[in-house]
Amino acid sequence: MSDTSRTSSKKRGCLKWGGVAVGALALLLIVLLTLTWFQGSRAKAALRAKYPPPGEMVDVGGYKMHSL
Repeated sequence: MSDTSRTSSKKRGCLKWGGVAVGALALLLIVLLTLTWFQGSRAKAALRAKYPPPGEMVDVGGYKMHSL
């Protein structure tokens, strides 16, 4: 094998693994964002259940407002 063919095969190997690394990082980012969104939704629902708004909702000109 000549030096140029070894060098080009090393470059292809690096590019291949670089692409795999970028794909893995993108997948990890998507998983972390999804988990964060899911946990945030659960936390908001728990807070809404634990601390309901005071009074009742009344219709005021097409808008809902709290009335004590």
